[in-house]
Amino acid sequence: MSYFDISHAARKALKAIEESELEKCINKCLYEEQSYYLQDFRLYDCGPYVTQQLCCFEKAVTTLRMSKSSKKREAARYTAQKAGRDLAAAFLRMRAGVSEVEAEEVTFSVDEQNFPPTTFSERLSVRINYSWRTEQNADWQFGNITFSYLAKEQPSYFSVVPARKVSAARQKQEKQENLYRDWEHLKAICKESVHKYLKEGRDGSLIPKTFTVKNLNNLGANFWDYTGT
Repeated sequence: MSYFDISHAARKALKAIEESELEKCINKCLYEEQSYYLQDFRLYDCGPYVTQQLCCFEKAVTTLRMSKSSKKREAARYTAQKAGRDLAAAFLRMRAGVSEVEAEEVTFSVDEQNFPPTTFSERLSVRINYSWRTEQNADWQFGNITFSYLAKEQPSYFSVVPARKVSAARQKQEKQENLYRDWEHLKAICKESVHKYLKEGRDGSLIPKTFTVKNLNNLGANFWDYTGT
């Protein structure tokens, strides 16, 4: 997804960190082979992307510290240095994402606020709320669009036949898990679709109230071919 869906808590944490200080601390961690120096930066509050890179860096530093032979230490140091660069790059990317999102929110915003139903059926739906204005001092306008999608169970030609017959309860559970994954993906592409539409400066008043998604690829929720724009 191109859209930076960064929570307000993550934005605050990201903006509180000085890039140069973070880089110095990463180098200190590599030199002393300890990653706990990063705790004061609260990188775990900076969103899942930064958290993932932080975990990789911590693991790499631990491996470096535990390595004994020269050959293993050389390989481990290279891996740890790369993980450190990846962590710094992830932070910078998310900081840039904060600036991008906050610049966009001057003229539009998109919010789905969808909670998964307790039980899924094949007919999935997601409602996307949005607001927009033509310029910074204009009045805000508000709207919403409901996307629907009929989930069809796809046959698997490569699945291994279980040795024992799967119980009806287990089959029902697996179906619900598959529908939940479809619903989460539907939510993501629908939010991205509305975001892309408004980011391109299109007229929010022309967004339809409903739209049927035919497939869950990245273009499946692009409704604007039906708006006449």
